[in-house]
Amino acid sequence: MKPKLAVLNAKTKEIERDLAVQRNQIKTLQNRESGVVGIHTNPRPSWPYTQSVTFQTPFESKPTVTYGLYLLDTGYTRNTRVTTEVTDVTKTGLQVKLNTWADTELYGARISWMACGQ
Repeated sequence: MKPKLAVLNAKTKEIERDLAVQRNQIKTLQNRESGVVGIHTNPRPSWPYTQSVTFQTPFESKPTVTYGLYLLDTGYTRNTRVTTEVTDVTKTGLQVKLNTWADTELYGARISWMACGQ
């Protein structure tokens, strides 16, 4: 009887460890945030445009941030030039900078971003 009980206890501990690992994985997957940042106005806004983003829930460590151009509105008679930057990423937020140069008529630019915990 004792050997069977020892086997069951060992199996129970193994299941509890697996469950703890899975709970941690779920917590990690839930640790993400996303949003849209930018400006779109007429008359044309002044450039560069910068905006700080504060995460709703701070991350345990600096998150990985991905982003892409979400909206671009330019005058059709000029060359289209735009830069997008995400900088100063911390556990609590990030900084976004959108800019243009030369004679580009930029009426709007927005980015969509996602921050994911480690």
